[in-house]
Amino acid sequence: GTLLIPESAEDPPLVILIAGSGPTDRDGNQSFMKNNMLKKVAEALTNDGVATFRYDKRIVKQLKTRTFDKNIRFDDFVNDAKSVVSYFKPSYSSIIIAGHSQGSLVGLLACETEVDGFISLAGAGNPIDQIILEQISKTAPFFVEDTKRVFEILKSGETTTDFPPALASIFNLETQPFMSNWMQYNPQERIEKLEIPVLIINGTKD
Repeated sequence: GTLLIPESAEDPPLVILIAGSGPTDRDGNQSFMKNNMLKKVAEALTNDGVATFRYDKRIVKQLKTRTFDKNIRFDDFVNDAKSVVSYFKPSYSSIIIAGHSQGSLVGLLACETEVDGFISLAGAGNPIDQIILEQISKTAPFFVEDTKRVFEILKSGETTTDFPPALASIFNLETQPFMSNWMQYNPQERIEKLEIPVLIINGTKD
């Protein structure tokens, strides 16, 4: 990861930036999408007197070394974020988590460790299965019933190969356990439990 410390501020707060879905690196980039969005946010905050730490998702290194872990789970991302908080806690009197997209839920769950604030950047307000169902109902409504059926199977902790080939990018057999783990978390229920300041930011076209 990359730690930026403002030169002028004494005892600055630390914002931990958590990237969104996919193989996203510390700067907010993927191989097919480079915009440096997290890097720009980090540098702007640090220029304004706030320390920042941003890190590669574990899947980024796995892809670079071609050692992809097929048993990876959503909880692994959460545990990574909690580990980052624990590492920096002795050095900073105030720690704030800022998660983008999927990273918003990761950060929300990581707030179970002792942090002082939470920022959601274009984070989802519903569980991932509800979001996918909504997307499919708008783009391919003829797959809605198949999608509901597969999600019910995943909710029970099972996997299935019985789904339309067109949905393979969502329900690939290797990714089903990850999806099953991810969809058990409801952001609305989790955020209600927080007793720290929360900032929710969303773009009109995100």
